[in-house]
Amino acid sequence: MPNKSVPGWTQVPVTASEITSIHYDRIASDGSSNQLTVAYQIKDNLAAVRQTATLTQVVGTYPVAVATILAAINTAQGT
Repeated sequence: MPNKSVPGWTQVPVTASEITSIHYDRIASDGSSNQLTVAYQIKDNLAAVRQTATLTQVVGTYPVAVATILAAINTAQGT
């Protein structure tokens, strides 16, 4: 995934080590639909934390693979 140029710094893609929490809320009583909320850190190319952010989306059953979560985060971040 590519780095992203932000005014004054370079944002790098989020990796598993930047995820700080993963939370599921059941939407459907049978567990077939859940709301996933992921908190993560955004780092620069020098490994300094520049921001924290969250991603929330509706998913099917859980758990969702970390690779799938990272792909959604980095797509949302443009990295």
